[in-house]
Amino acid sequence: MSQQAEQRYKLCEVAAGIKYLHGRVPPIVHGDIKGVRDVYPRANVLVDEYGQAKISDFGLTRVIVEMEAAAATTTTTTSAVQGTARFMAPERLAPELYGLARNMDAWTPMVDVFSFGMLLYEITAGHAPFAKSSEMEAFLAIIHRQRPAIPAQWESDPEKRGLSALMQECWRHERAQRPAMAEIIQRLECAGAGAAG
Repeated sequence: MSQQAEQRYKLCEVAAGIKYLHGRVPPIVHGDIKGVRDVYPRANVLVDEYGQAKISDFGLTRVIVEMEAAAATTTTTTSAVQGTARFMAPERLAPELYGLARNMDAWTPMVDVFSFGMLLYEITAGHAPFAKSSEMEAFLAIIHRQRPAIPAQWESDPEKRGLSALMQECWRHERAQRPAMAEIIQRLECAGAGAAG
């Protein structure tokens, strides 16, 4: 299997895992999808001894129904951001910019879609998003609508060009404009890559 094919297979496995979480009743939002261990040392996408990608670190995971119950009794907001800014959706980083009264209001499946787009960038580029920036610089870049630079040479590679288009859709600033995980799986052509669920 070529390196590109292997990377795509791993991306499909991660996408299938996220789709599985989002498809539960009630939906589960991971909230901190970040990096592959080979590239990003604080990653939570791990590769087992058989080469299969596994999502780990469910410490920030939220079940939508629990968040709705908490929202009904909570009137204050907290500005503390938990997780890794360079992989996070802007509505998680600064919910007030979206008219969201509480951080928990930002927790929708679309935060995982944004993070998946950053993971897609990391795997394709071979380094973390905003690799030369501090977490604070990455935080500010994301909320100011900046995204990692797409290398010009990707345009001449059909595989990378397609992945580039998909990642840019995943990290759209407005969450309603991001694709659902089912569409992402279809676009990655994940047939047979553990895309059940």
